[in-house]
Amino acid sequence: MDEAATQMIKDTTHDLKKIRSQLHQPIYAELLRAQQHILSQKRSLEYVKRLECLDVGKLIRPAEASQRQPEAKHVAGPQSEKIPISKRTLNAIQLWQRKYIAVSHRWPPPGKTVADGKYRISGQPNKVCNSVLERAISYAKYRKCSLLWIDRECIPENDSEERDCAIHSMDLVYSLSKYPIALLVVRIQSNKELSLLADFLEGKFVDDHRKSHQNAMIKSAKAREAFELLDRLTSDEWWRRGWTFLEDYRASIKMKILIPHDHHISALKRSSRMACLFGSLDGELCVKSTRFRRETSRFCLAFKEICDQQQRQKCERILRRAGKYTVLLRNTCERSGDSIYRPMSPTIFEDIGKRDISKIEDCLAIAANCCSYQVRLSTEYLQKIIRSLSVALLALYLLNGEILLDADRNQAEQKAAPFSFDAPMIESLKGCSLRLYEPSMDKELIFLKSCRFPSVKLRKDGAQTTGHLWKVGRSFEPNYMTGSCRKDDRRQGLTWRERRYIRQLASELGSGSHGRQYVDLAEHLHVYLEEDAILSEEDNLSLAKRFKDWMASKVASAIDSSRKVLYLACLTDGSDQASSSYSGIFVGNGTDVQPPRYIFTASKPGCGFGDIGRHVSLEVNIQGLTDEGYPRLFARDWIYGLCFYTGAKKNHMVFPWPKALTV
Repeated sequence: MDEAATQMIKDTTHDLKKIRSQLHQPIYAELLRAQQHILSQKRSLEYVKRLECLDVGKLIRPAEASQRQPEAKHVAGPQSEKIPISKRTLNAIQLWQRKYIAVSHRWPPPGKTVADGKYRISGQPNKVCNSVLERAISYAKYRKCSLLWIDRECIPENDSEERDCAIHSMDLVYSLSKYPIALLVVRIQSNKELSLLADFLEGKFVDDHRKSHQNAMIKSAKAREAFELLDRLTSDEWWRRGWTFLEDYRASIKMKILIPHDHHISALKRSSRMACLFGSLDGELCVKSTRFRRETSRFCLAFKEICDQQQRQKCERILRRAGKYTVLLRNTCERSGDSIYRPMSPTIFEDIGKRDISKIEDCLAIAANCCSYQVRLSTEYLQKIIRSLSVALLALYLLNGEILLDADRNQAEQKAAPFSFDAPMIESLKGCSLRLYEPSMDKELIFLKSCRFPSVKLRKDGAQTTGHLWKVGRSFEPNYMTGSCRKDDRRQGLTWRERRYIRQLASELGSGSHGRQYVDLAEHLHVYLEEDAILSEEDNLSLAKRFKDWMASKVASAIDSSRKVLYLACLTDGSDQASSSYSGIFVGNGTDVQPPRYIFTASKPGCGFGDIGRHVSLEVNIQGLTDEGYPRLFARDWIYGLCFYTGAKKNHMVFPWPKALTV
């Protein structure tokens, strides 16, 4: 097969019908082919365990710098006059070895090379632009940190296997770095622009106490001037690149954006207010990326409600480049006033698809790095067999346990939109993705990443995973608690009110008045409350503990709500047989079109560096068994509840493919 025939196509904007027409077999068959090229995550860990960095210690130490005569002029010349930089290897997994600066910068256009590099790195001319190295070295001196990691200097170009390993490690390189930085080229040119940027970062143009985005904007001339400055800053090429998007996203709260400024504004920058916002690095403004993105999102969401059509389009463009997910992904649900949280993976896929990436297949590594996927696909081999980027992204999505609601059967309840032949693949993923209502947990985006199947194997009839299946028995309406609760001064775990509700529930079930089959569930609830009293005093609760507390709080809230119904459930293998003892209790709505009959749960603790664990609780329908006797499940929606299955065997389940993937 020639090179043109094997080149991956960036088809993320193509509708599913067009993608399918270019394949010789159903989409699910392409997914099975992609599954054959899984890349071991251990290789990424090995890369950061021997991370090669540039050692600029000799260039930033004042005592040595004063003795170097050529450094003052830094002119390019013969090799003997070029500034030498050596390399040093460190193990970034070790906490004490993470003091390095990971540099995010825009690459020059393809074909353009660095002319007259003035540095020699391990005996070779520098590949990255002189200005990038100069600014990075200046920041290293400012931070008193002698190690730099720069992609073009630290990733081997001629070893394709090593490069494949390196690009799948970028999430670790930037998330582990103590001092990640991004280098913009657009400059702040005047005192007025500096003051506008300071007001913008301090949120002075937006009032969140107003009732709506339209009323939130403080309507002033300065706000419009700030908008024009924001538009110019986000026009920098750095905001449009796929790799820089990943680097910023994974560096998270540690990322500092370096914005160059003209020398004549240095006096104003030295004021105490400006120093707190921008630091004191000569010639650069050091801005926290998370703060910039947060204020950009708040500003644009408000500003686009009061501006004209042209400015509104600019707002959308700015949000695509520099928006913050924790702001943009919070949508208000009309029912019950709860907030809907959806997995951000489809939005990340869409974002990546709109950015500039020279090698299309690198989108897979960027997506996997951004989404903290443990299962990776080898871009080196996958590009030879999969032509569609959309199909490759879908394989990545499913292999990492992302959940598709059963859109084909959920249309009547409007819980999901089906895979449409007339829409792009990513739009279908958005419509079928999991929905959570008001997680109300710290770090909700990290929590969303844990709501995935523990392990997945793709097969001809669907996605296979393991977990526990529950058969719903009777609905249950406990006697409502009365009386006052003591003041809640607990930092973590359940509140006193929630504990009292759960204790009341356990006592009622344990009394035997509803039947002896609920006594075991009552005992499980009492044990959980005892554990909560002890573990809640710890400083750092595990994600598994916070997940269970969150589910318990939903059960407690249901007891206090006339709109909620509790369902008691027992374990089953999918046949007509079910345990006679109940050990699960779940929360439903009194207005459910179809009350839940079966529930699938699964969990898995984090089993490696960067693995946060998995937790799933889904209403499901059963439609027969596979040839091996595994239940065929169709996911309806997320369901809250507490279940106890210590010692119970996990069983295989299969979630069949959406119809659109099988034709």
